[in-house]
Amino acid sequence: LALRPDLLQKFLALIHFRNAVERLYFYRDALEMIAARPVFGWGGGGWQEAYRAFQHYLYNSTQVHGYYFQVGVEAGIIGLLVIGGIWAAFLVKAHSLYQGAKNNPDRRLLVWTLTVAALSVAVHSAVDFNLSLSALALVLFAIFGIVNGLKPAGEGQAEGPQVKPKKKRKQELKAGPLVAVSALTLILALGGLSLAVAGNYAFNADSALRGNNLEKGLRDLQRARQFNPFNSEYDAMLARIYQAQQQGEQAVKTASAAVAKSKYSAARHAELASAYQSTGDFEKAVLHARKAVSLAPFQVHWYENLSRACFVSGYMMLNDKQPAMAKPFFEQAAAVPKEIGDRMAGVTPKERELWVVAPLMDVTPSIAINTGGALCFLGRFDEADERLGAAFEAIEKDGIDDQEKEMYSECCLWLAFAADRQGNGAMKLEYLAKGKSAVPELEEWYKHVAELPVIE
Repeated sequence: LALRPDLLQKFLALIHFRNAVERLYFYRDALEMIAARPVFGWGGGGWQEAYRAFQHYLYNSTQVHGYYFQVGVEAGIIGLLVIGGIWAAFLVKAHSLYQGAKNNPDRRLLVWTLTVAALSVAVHSAVDFNLSLSALALVLFAIFGIVNGLKPAGEGQAEGPQVKPKKKRKQELKAGPLVAVSALTLILALGGLSLAVAGNYAFNADSALRGNNLEKGLRDLQRARQFNPFNSEYDAMLARIYQAQQQGEQAVKTASAAVAKSKYSAARHAELASAYQSTGDFEKAVLHARKAVSLAPFQVHWYENLSRACFVSGYMMLNDKQPAMAKPFFEQAAAVPKEIGDRMAGVTPKERELWVVAPLMDVTPSIAINTGGALCFLGRFDEADERLGAAFEAIEKDGIDDQEKEMYSECCLWLAFAADRQGNGAMKLEYLAKGKSAVPELEEWYKHVAELPVIE
């Protein structure tokens, strides 16, 4: 590129064109969000919280990249009217000052310069999030204040003889407004201090949890939640600790509180699904795992979570000798690859071209293993072999690292189970040997699995 500046310019032009096209998709999704909540919007941070439920392909953006779209999403039509009123008042004032200074070129230049500066920020804000940057927003507000503070030309210059103004009496301050302003200032200061203390406790809790000190982490998180009861992350972390301590009911209660504070977070629903599963409430576990998928339909790990929740729920019901109740869960696990295919079928070629933050969504080895295990228990062994075989090859292809050993071992387990039920004893032993090489405890697990029935 250094030797060919023309190629560099073409490359930069391509990047800018792609960014421009991508922002049009952001605006389309923002308009859909505005249509869903048109009057008051989604509240502060609403775009970041819920945009994945509205996106038509996978992209990552914490901002709409358009200030007025962002206001529309977060504050609705009411917010847009307020912003429009502020700009209208500014422009009327600036126009009045400019027209009133016909005989004063310097004053006209000042008003013109301030107006152009404000409008340049306003126009650029339509295609970017620069007013979300506090420094630039303060500059714009300062311009508004300067223009509003300018007096019309000639104002205060009385005609005729100058009259000495009467000396005004010193007015006493009223106690009511003073107390109100002081109280509001104190509340804001204490609120900021409370958030800072909560953040400090949360930091200490995170450090404790990294050191496997659950008790200290639990105490610090509880204090963090007391000082900032609005942050769902604190509840989510507490739920994970309760679950690790096998306090299932407390985990469900705390994870539910996190979902109530962050209803459009796929992660919060997935955590609640895990908490429900730890208590044996499999229906609600799958319900919230599916909710996580609906809130972020282009992130494949939520499909992995859903397939796992469905498979484990079916496995536990089958282990509890309730095959009729296990079957619907296995069927849902087996259907996850089709759900992915149906979702991707709605992605246009242009959207696939813009999809660059991750590979195009497809069935991963994790999903294939959960699906394959479910198909085994449903007696659909040909389909199970196809899914599990693909996962087996994908894992072995680049070598099995430490993080993949358990997944590889489970894949071998279900392949061995399927081979055994189809009368292929030699293949069963081969897969068991490979699985044991990764996880030696596989043989004991297989002895238990082999006793489970296949649902006819």
